Amino acid sequence: MPAKRGLSTGYLTKEDLKKETSRLEKLIKQGDKKLDNSLKALDAKTDKVNVSLNAKIDKVEKRLNAKIDAVEKRLDAKIDAVEKRLDAKIDAVEKRLDAKIDAVEKRLDAKIESKVDSAVQSMKDYTDSRFNQLDQKMDMFAKKLDMAEHGIMVMLENIYSNQIKMKEQLEDHEQRIVKLEEQANFTKL
Repeated sequence: MPAKRGLSTGYLTKEDLKKETSRLEKLIKQGDKKLDNSLKALDAKTDKVNVSLNAKIDKVEKRLNAKIDAVEKRLDAKIDAVEKRLDAKIDAVEKRLDAKIDAVEKRLDAKIESKVDSAVQSMKDYTDSRFNQLDQKMDMFAKKLDMAEHGIMVMLENIYSNQIKMKEQLEDHEQRIVKLEEQANFTKL
């Protein structure tokens, strides 16, 4: 069940949804900034490592130039071995950083999806409850209309039956009047 906010019905209001959306957008921006800062820091560290390695290699090259060809060959072999190890280490560091960045992205995506899903479900629940209330009001209105129609029909039936009775009484009275007039005319004669 969604957290109770806003209306007493327990559903999110548009303002709450706007605030929540704004808050989520801020979180995303903050995550993006942190990611950018992490990448900048990584670039700076990689630059430092490259500068440091280049400086060491330059020193080694200066010393090698001064030594005998045999020593030069042996040191070249050692430098090649060092470069391979450093390349392997740098590749490993890059892979670890890529994995960490991917994990952060997945966590952020999951959080965003959960918040969006929650907000969408809350909006659906709110809409459903409003439609249910409307259905109940329409049903109550239809019942009142049916009761009013039934009452009018009963009144019309009563009026019609009363009219028939009055017509019958009127005919009876007319017949009596005619008989009484005939008797009155007969007695005058």
